[in-house]
Amino acid sequence: RGDVVQDIQLSGTNKSQLYKNRLLQRGAVVLNRHGERFFRRHPAVKRTLRSGYYAVNKASTSPQMSQTERARLIEFYRPHNARLLDMLARLQVTMPSNWSTAT
Repeated sequence: RGDVVQDIQLSGTNKSQLYKNRLLQRGAVVLNRHGERFFRRHPAVKRTLRSGYYAVNKASTSPQMSQTERARLIEFYRPHNARLLDMLARLQVTMPSNWSTAT
């Protein structure tokens, strides 16, 4: 079957973001839709408005997972990941070199 996609670098500018105020978020969406042509001609204005919007309305990120919890989950899923790796190998699917049963 060949190799699974390897060493792919993905990035995006249209990422979903959590917000604090729903009304402000909806207003920003409406402004973006109606001002699309203007913003295409003036990308610096859009960047400035976007930065201001995120400074005011972007929700704080959730706390990081503790190392203890991460280790517990790695151990829990280790046999399942090993079994998956074995099944994929039988199907002649090679995994990227950075994929392992530990993570």
